[in-house]
Amino acid sequence: MKINRRNFLSNTAFLGLSSVIPYKAIATKNQIINFNSNELRIGVITWSYRSLPSNLYSVIGYCLDSELNAMELMGGSVESYLGIPRRRSLQREWRENISMDRFKIVRKMLDDAGIRVYAYKPSSIGMDNTDKEIENAIQAA
Repeated sequence: MKINRRNFLSNTAFLGLSSVIPYKAIATKNQIINFNSNELRIGVITWSYRSLPSNLYSVIGYCLDSELNAMELMGGSVESYLGIPRRRSLQREWRENISMDRFKIVRKMLDDAGIRVYAYKPSSIGMDNTDKEIENAIQAA
């Protein structure tokens, strides 16, 4: 292999990274990486799977296929699973009136899959959203 700057930098970066990752953090085939200790924690933001179908079942599957058990969950797949209307004019009313019990169903699905949600990024916290929409988004988190 010809030594050039690109090869040198990529090889040394890999060596540097491998010295930081604890031996226990390297998963074997079909083993979920479990980072519930004080060691290095690795998770995923569901936005990483944005080019793939993004229904909630798929997102859970992607996380498990990636052998990760922690995620930052984007609100779009959750709201779609819970039945948010497609029409923007109806979404506000839906977000203002949805029962928090419905979000508990999503939480149970994730818990049953062994996935810890360390952050939730709802789609309804913005300048165009009402106080009630924002309040419910925070409650859902």
